[in-house]
Amino acid sequence: MKKIEFKCVRCGTCCSNMRGPMFGIISGLGILPDETNLFSPHLVKPYIRYMVTAPDRPGWVFMYQVDAGSCPHYDPKEKRCVIYDKRPRICRAFPFELTYHGTTAHESCPQIHGMSEKINKRKAKCMIPKKYQLAMIGIHEWYNRALIHPFIERFDLATNTWKRMTEGLTEDEEKWLRGRSGK
Repeated sequence: MKKIEFKCVRCGTCCSNMRGPMFGIISGLGILPDETNLFSPHLVKPYIRYMVTAPDRPGWVFMYQVDAGSCPHYDPKEKRCVIYDKRPRICRAFPFELTYHGTTAHESCPQIHGMSEKINKRKAKCMIPKKYQLAMIGIHEWYNRALIHPFIERFDLATNTWKRMTEGLTEDEEKWLRGRSGK
Protein backbone atom coordinates (compact mmCIF):
# COMPACT_ATOMS: atom_id res chain seq x y z
CA MET A 1 0.00 0.00 0.00
CA LYS A 2 1.24 3.49 -0.83
CA LYS A 3 1.97 5.85 2.04
CA ILE A 4 1.69 9.62 2.12
CA GLU A 5 3.61 11.30 4.93
CA PHE A 6 2.07 14.23 6.78
CA LYS A 7 4.18 17.39 6.68
CA CYS A 8 3.18 20.60 8.45
CA VAL A 9 3.47 23.64 6.18
CA ARG A 10 3.06 26.05 9.14
CA CYS A 11 0.02 27.75 7.65
CA GLY A 12 -1.18 28.80 11.12
CA THR A 13 -4.74 27.50 10.74
CA CYS A 14 -4.49 25.52 13.99
CA CYS A 15 -2.91 28.50 15.76
CA SER A 16 -5.76 30.76 14.65
CA ASN A 17 -8.69 28.53 15.68
CA MET A 18 -7.95 27.51 19.25
CA ARG A 19 -11.30 28.21 20.89
CA GLY A 20 -14.45 26.30 20.00
CA PRO A 21 -16.92 23.53 20.80
CA MET A 22 -15.60 20.19 21.99
CA PHE A 23 -17.59 17.43 23.67
CA GLY A 24 -20.54 19.71 24.41
CA ILE A 25 -18.67 22.72 25.87
CA ILE A 26 -16.61 25.64 24.57
CA SER A 27 -12.92 24.90 25.12
CA GLY A 28 -9.58 26.51 24.43
CA LEU A 29 -6.21 24.96 23.70
CA GLY A 30 -5.68 22.26 26.34
CA ILE A 31 -2.38 22.53 28.19
CA LEU A 32 -0.83 20.52 31.01
CA PRO A 33 0.09 22.11 34.37
CA ASP A 34 3.78 22.39 33.50
CA GLU A 35 2.88 24.36 30.34
CA THR A 36 0.86 27.17 31.96
CA ASN A 37 3.98 29.34 32.24
CA LEU A 38 4.14 29.50 28.42
CA PHE A 39 1.13 31.86 28.34
CA SER A 40 0.08 35.10 30.05
CA PRO A 41 -1.76 34.32 33.29
CA HIS A 42 -4.90 36.17 32.12
CA LEU A 43 -5.21 33.72 29.18
CA VAL A 44 -4.83 30.56 31.27
CA LYS A 45 -8.11 29.16 32.60
CA PRO A 46 -8.91 25.90 34.34
CA TYR A 47 -10.03 23.06 32.09
CA ILE A 48 -10.37 19.79 34.03
CA ARG A 49 -10.49 19.28 37.78
CA TYR A 50 -11.44 16.76 40.39
CA MET A 51 -14.91 17.69 41.61
CA VAL A 52 -15.32 19.57 44.85
CA THR A 53 -17.12 16.52 46.23
CA ALA A 54 -14.27 14.15 45.32
CA PRO A 55 -12.94 12.30 48.37
CA ASP A 56 -9.30 12.96 47.48
CA ARG A 57 -7.86 16.29 46.29
CA PRO A 58 -11.23 18.11 46.07
CA GLY A 59 -11.37 20.90 43.50
CA TRP A 60 -7.80 20.25 42.30
CA VAL A 61 -7.32 21.50 38.70
CA PHE A 62 -5.06 19.13 36.76
CA MET A 63 -5.47 20.49 33.22
CA TYR A 64 -5.70 24.04 31.93
CA GLN A 65 -6.78 25.77 28.71
CA VAL A 66 -5.78 28.89 26.84
CA ASP A 67 -8.74 31.22 26.41
CA ALA A 68 -7.75 32.84 23.11
CA GLY A 69 -8.99 32.50 19.57
CA SER A 70 -5.47 32.84 18.16
CA CYS A 71 -2.23 31.82 19.79
CA PRO A 72 -0.20 34.77 21.06
CA HIS A 73 2.97 32.88 20.07
CA TYR A 74 2.18 32.55 16.38
CA ASP A 75 3.77 35.17 14.11
CA PRO A 76 1.59 35.29 10.97
CA LYS A 77 4.07 37.42 9.03
CA GLU A 78 6.90 34.96 9.60
CA LYS A 79 4.52 31.95 9.56
CA ARG A 80 6.11 30.46 12.64
CA CYS A 81 5.66 29.78 16.31
CA VAL A 82 8.00 31.97 18.35
CA ILE A 83 8.22 29.31 21.11
CA TYR A 84 8.39 26.35 18.70
CA ASP A 85 10.99 24.38 20.70
CA LYS A 86 8.98 24.85 23.94
CA ARG A 87 5.43 24.65 22.51
CA PRO A 88 2.77 22.62 24.39
CA ARG A 89 2.47 18.87 23.81
CA ILE A 90 -0.92 19.27 22.14
CA CYS A 91 0.70 21.54 19.54
CA ARG A 92 3.46 18.97 18.97
CA ALA A 93 0.86 16.30 18.21
CA PHE A 94 -1.59 18.38 16.18
CA PRO A 95 -3.37 17.57 13.88
CA PHE A 96 -3.26 14.03 15.27
CA GLU A 97 -4.95 12.79 18.42
CA LEU A 98 -5.55 9.48 20.16
CA THR A 99 -9.26 9.02 20.87
CA TYR A 100 -11.59 6.17 21.66
CA HIS A 101 -11.75 5.61 17.88
CA GLY A 102 -7.95 5.23 17.69
CA THR A 103 -5.72 7.78 15.98
CA THR A 104 -7.71 10.57 14.37
CA ALA A 105 -6.67 13.58 12.34
CA HIS A 106 -8.37 16.96 12.54
CA GLU A 107 -9.95 17.87 9.21
CA SER A 108 -9.62 21.56 10.17
CA CYS A 109 -5.95 21.23 9.16
CA PRO A 110 -5.69 22.13 5.44
CA GLN A 111 -2.86 19.61 4.99
CA ILE A 112 -4.98 16.80 6.41
CA HIS A 113 -7.91 17.85 4.26
CA GLY A 114 -5.70 17.80 1.15
CA MET A 115 -4.12 14.50 2.17
CA SER A 116 -7.54 12.89 2.66
CA GLU A 117 -8.37 13.56 -0.98
CA LYS A 118 -5.00 12.15 -2.16
CA ILE A 119 -5.30 9.13 0.13
CA ASN A 120 -8.78 8.32 -1.18
CA LYS A 121 -7.75 8.76 -4.83
CA ARG A 122 -4.56 6.71 -4.52
CA LYS A 123 -5.90 4.21 -2.01
CA ALA A 124 -2.96 5.13 0.18
CA LYS A 125 -2.35 5.32 3.89
CA CYS A 126 -1.36 8.37 5.97
CA MET A 127 2.09 8.05 7.49
CA ILE A 128 2.38 9.91 10.79
CA PRO A 129 5.96 11.06 11.50
CA LYS A 130 7.54 9.70 14.67
CA LYS A 131 7.70 13.09 16.45
CA TYR A 132 3.89 13.38 16.20
CA GLN A 133 3.45 9.80 17.41
CA LEU A 134 5.68 10.46 20.45
CA ALA A 135 3.73 13.61 21.33
CA MET A 136 0.41 11.74 21.05
CA ILE A 137 1.71 8.90 23.22
CA GLY A 138 2.96 11.38 25.84
CA ILE A 139 -0.44 13.07 26.02
CA HIS A 140 -2.25 9.72 26.06
CA GLU A 141 -0.08 8.43 28.93
CA TRP A 142 -0.72 11.62 30.89
CA TYR A 143 -4.48 11.29 30.31
CA ASN A 144 -4.41 7.64 31.39
CA ARG A 145 -2.90 8.67 34.72
CA ALA A 146 -5.13 11.72 35.25
CA LEU A 147 -8.50 10.74 33.81
CA ILE A 148 -9.06 7.48 35.64
CA HIS A 149 -10.84 9.28 38.47
CA PRO A 150 -14.67 9.17 38.28
CA PHE A 151 -15.10 12.57 39.97
CA ILE A 152 -13.89 15.03 37.36
CA GLU A 153 -15.35 18.15 35.77
CA ARG A 154 -14.54 20.35 32.74
CA PHE A 155 -14.66 24.16 32.65
CA ASP A 156 -16.85 25.63 29.87
CA LEU A 157 -15.44 28.92 28.53
CA ALA A 158 -18.82 29.94 27.08
CA THR A 159 -20.67 29.82 30.39
CA ASN A 160 -17.74 30.08 32.84
CA THR A 161 -19.12 27.09 34.72
CA TRP A 162 -17.91 23.64 35.68
CA LYS A 163 -19.69 20.65 34.10
CA ARG A 164 -19.41 16.96 34.88
CA MET A 165 -16.91 15.18 32.66
CA THR A 166 -19.61 13.12 31.00
CA GLU A 167 -21.96 16.05 30.35
CA GLY A 168 -22.20 16.63 26.60
CA LEU A 169 -20.50 13.37 25.63
CA THR A 170 -22.00 10.88 23.22
CA GLU A 171 -22.90 7.45 24.55
CA ASP A 172 -19.81 5.93 22.89
CA GLU A 173 -17.52 8.60 24.35
CA GLU A 174 -18.99 8.07 27.80
CA LYS A 175 -18.57 4.27 27.57
CA TRP A 176 -14.94 4.75 26.51
CA LEU A 177 -14.25 7.11 29.40
CA ARG A 178 -15.95 4.86 31.93
CA GLY A 179 -14.00 1.87 30.57
CA ARG A 180 -10.75 3.71 31.25
CA SER A 181 -11.76 4.60 34.79
CA GLY A 182 -12.99 1.11 35.59
CA LYS A 183 -16.37 2.55 36.64
